[in-house]
Amino acid sequence: MLRAYLAYYWPISRAQAQHALAVTAALEEMRGRASLPPRRVVDAGSGPGPVAAAFADAGAVSFVLVDQSVRALELARERLSFGRAHPIEIDAVKADLERVCLDDLPRGDGADWLSFGHSLNELYVDREDRIERRAELVVRLAGSLAPGGRVLIIEPALLGTSRDTLALRDLLVSRGWRVVAPCVGRGILPCPALAAGPAHTCHETVPWRAPPETAALAAGLGLDRDWVKMTWFVLEPPVGVDGVAHDLDAVALRVVSDPMLNKAGRVRRLLCGAAGRVPYSVAPDASGTHGAFEGLARGDIVAVEGAQRREGGWGIVEGTRTRVLLAAAEAMSAKGGKT
Repeated sequence: MLRAYLAYYWPISRAQAQHALAVTAALEEMRGRASLPPRRVVDAGSGPGPVAAAFADAGAVSFVLVDQSVRALELARERLSFGRAHPIEIDAVKADLERVCLDDLPRGDGADWLSFGHSLNELYVDREDRIERRAELVVRLAGSLAPGGRVLIIEPALLGTSRDTLALRDLLVSRGWRVVAPCVGRGILPCPALAAGPAHTCHETVPWRAPPETAALAAGLGLDRDWVKMTWFVLEPPVGVDGVAHDLDAVALRVVSDPMLNKAGRVRRLLCGAAGRVPYSVAPDASGTHGAFEGLARGDIVAVEGAQRREGGWGIVEGTRTRVLLAAAEAMSAKGGKT
């Protein structure tokens, strides 16, 4: 099973973490906030280390890897150390995440990042209070962070796991945490997708060039691996929140849907920002005249000027301007992400 994971899911999880780190760095740069490169990382539920590898790609040199599988930890050590230009320091901790506590981790100067890559959704699965218990675990292990440290959470884009992740996000926000990425304008506000109803969620879809072995496996199984999908957040615990409103979050909106066609023939996308989720649409007779709108993809960060306020959202009219502030698909390549 580990060999199968290494061949197929390991590169996917690594790419997801690379994308999350790249988007976070780009958003913080746009906010004018200093973003130090990661040096020390606690990876909770590390498995054979795909998320840790993304941090190593970004410059991290010291890791505490937590997993209940000794063999997975051994493979993570091999993978992280292979071919690196800089030495990697690894502390491996065999532990059950549902029971791990700070005393189980090696003492240190404090980590820059705490990560949960596809691990929280596997905890307390059959319990009605699973969200509260997962939040307690995040808060508990966040005690390993240095001031200004951050938490990365990545989960599958399936409806149930995604909505659970949104609920975890909202619970942490209600306790004073701030969402750094990918949300804009809603860092300390609840997720509007969660409140929209049980069929609604929020995830990101990113174009991806799979490594040859992974691509061959996907083709043989009839799977589409031209994209990676995930629900993810980077959060700061209350001690790290600066309380400063940034200009970006006042004007920016994030594309949170694929293009949809309504009954009137208008093509629309959902944008999310400080005012919540807003349908943004163009009339059928204007097709082909608004290239920026038509080229938008999930995860893009945009600013909209001169839109018509309609009963069903915002409409594109003559003079409307859609500016792409950050193209999510380009963020990883701009930050030097690897495949």
